[in-house]
Amino acid sequence: MRKTHTLILILIIPVVKASVVVSIPDLERLVEEIYGENVESILPSNADPHLFSLSYRDIERAKNTELLVLANSELIGFEEELKRLNNKVLDFGDYNATIISFPGVGENFHAYWLYPENAVKIASKVKQKLSELYPEKAGFYEKNLEKFVESLNRAKNDVNKIVKNVKDYDFIAMDPHTAYAIYALSLNVKFAFPEDIPPSAVQLPKLKGECIVVIADYQRGTKIEEIAEKIAEEMGCGISQVDVISDISYEFRMILNAVKLSNPEFRREREFSLLILGAIAVIEAILLVILWRSKRKT
Repeated sequence: MRKTHTLILILIIPVVKASVVVSIPDLERLVEEIYGENVESILPSNADPHLFSLSYRDIERAKNTELLVLANSELIGFEEELKRLNNKVLDFGDYNATIISFPGVGENFHAYWLYPENAVKIASKVKQKLSELYPEKAGFYEKNLEKFVESLNRAKNDVNKIVKNVKDYDFIAMDPHTAYAIYALSLNVKFAFPEDIPPSAVQLPKLKGECIVVIADYQRGTKIEEIAEKIAEEMGCGISQVDVISDISYEFRMILNAVKLSNPEFRREREFSLLILGAIAVIEAILLVILWRSKRKT
């Protein structure tokens, strides 16, 4: 009899209701900045959003959440399904996001939230929607938005100092997502490889000055990294990586990416002066990161 009761209890356990759910992990920390609590992501980390299928638990979470934050349901198939399950939704059209056109890919809708201006727009809409849902906490959400914008502005100022030695470099992004991570640091994206075309089939523009080839964190150990290294060696560019998907705060990701891009790895010998500049940049970057962390704590 006891075993039967146990089975019944297991079967009737409901799906835990989450107040705020995001479609992809890329938006998780950004929304948490405003919400002030943990949020759940439908898409697991390192999963391909274009190949992802909703489970029963995902469907129930989407139905029961008080707010569902999407990236772009017109481009991501499973988000379109989510939107049909719940009308308490924020989607791409709500953010009035600024979409940048990059050489190689044109208008780029991939990872547009990495551009700080768009991050603030998303955060503002989340604040507005949460204040409508929970008017008694409107002041709390407003204060969180102000803190986020202030922290983001401090990070942008520090980023400008960190990347000053590579400000005139041309950056080659190995995919459209990486292009926004570079552009977020006010650096020049000379070319971005399309996501659906092999790099070998793309004609790179001629470069006149110093250059850096950039891969995303999730491309480490893949064929794309091998191709990037070959391009860097043939063109005399440095090579570096950026964090596109990360569990650290939005602002600190900018700082971290600035440090990485300002200290690329060169595959061939460079002039001694360049090595000295690189060493100075490393020291300055470390000091700025330590300073930035201390400001975050105060």
